Amino acid sequence: MSIVTAPASAAPKFEPYDLPGVGTQAQSRIGAASEAVWTAIIPKTTDVNYGSTVDRCADIAWNSVDNGARAILFDCYGTNNQKWAPVWVAGTGTQYGTAMFINANSGKCLDLSGSAPVNGSHVIQWSCHNDTNQQWEVVLPAGVDPETYNGPIMFKNRATGKCLDTDHGGIVNGTGFLQWDCHGEANQLFSLYKWI
Repeated sequence: MSIVTAPASAAPKFEPYDLPGVGTQAQSRIGAASEAVWTAIIPKTTDVNYGSTVDRCADIAWNSVDNGARAILFDCYGTNNQKWAPVWVAGTGTQYGTAMFINANSGKCLDLSGSAPVNGSHVIQWSCHNDTNQQWEVVLPAGVDPETYNGPIMFKNRATGKCLDTDHGGIVNGTGFLQWDCHGEANQLFSLYKWI
């Protein structure tokens, strides 16, 4: 992926982040949180590399540090509530890796509220506990070559088998994240970029 820059008013900059086990430049990143890199999680629908006019990032609403605070879309400004450390979980048996995402502002993990198995269940932050509702498996889009693919991916919740999604495919600030049956449309495809 090429380097992405946010609007001049915001000025954060990104560079590509290689996933473990995906693509020709893959490298192992399984380890402790202290070894993690701070990343932005950007849906394809709000990624300037894929035609959006502005980058919008996964953000915790109102800079909250509380359990249960919603994960939402918001313009990428590089604040700590938009920085996520992917910690790659060993021993899950998943083909392309499984990550927990720790928020820089709160120290809490991206979590599926109550492990609810239904479509539309909210994605929130919660104290990290390493249960499967905080584990997000990397899934490649159908038909791509895993040896050469270097584009957006899906994140499937290990507790429910449903994918990270934006509410009704929304792209505006404040759109909530939720889970939905995996379908691989643009609102379920995400890129990780390192903050620089």
